[in-house]
Amino acid sequence: MPRTACLLLVAALAPSAAAAPPTVESLLPSVGQRGTAFTVVLAGARLTNPQELMIYGRGLTCTKLEADGENAVRATLSAAADCPLGEHAFRLRTSGGASELRTVIVTPLKVIPETEPNDTDAKAQKIPLDCTISGVIDSGDADWFEVELKKGQRLSAEVEAVRLGGDELLDTVLAIHGPDGTPLAAADDTPLFHQDPFASVLAPANGVYRVMVR
Repeated sequence: MPRTACLLLVAALAPSAAAAPPTVESLLPSVGQRGTAFTVVLAGARLTNPQELMIYGRGLTCTKLEADGENAVRATLSAAADCPLGEHAFRLRTSGGASELRTVIVTPLKVIPETEPNDTDAKAQKIPLDCTISGVIDSGDADWFEVELKKGQRLSAEVEAVRLGGDELLDTVLAIHGPDGTPLAAADDTPLFHQDPFASVLAPANGVYRVMVR
């Protein structure tokens, strides 16, 4: 009897395991600009046969959804001109069920992908003011970006990483360097954003300023 019971238990659990719901572990990029259409890639497990991206709230819709292998889904999103800014929650529904809740951010700023290599100040990626950089930072990695400022202009830089639902152990450092390479501001943890640093400076002179994230 015990042996039969064990066999029945395994048989009962097998269909349940096969029908396990999908899980979304990452989203790249995790941000898009209001008033535009943009594509994001959802990566995780059991993502075959995607059927719907269920977005909660108004202003953001999914116009195209397709599998990108067994463990990724490519989604085209459209943010209306009046789409509310900030986080928008969603779940991915497949034939196996619905995923956990994840979020994508809608920003008013132009979104620019990070371009490697940019791991030294000499290789800093040139970017415009008033933009959002979407990228990936690995353990021990450093990413550099440069902007041109006039004397008296304010430069503010902010990292959003842990707040995007990433690894809670991720701890970035942010620094702003002047045209002569002198560090003008640096931040690690902050009272407001904790492990996501924020820094702001007034340009003391005309020139190229570099922002470093590591």
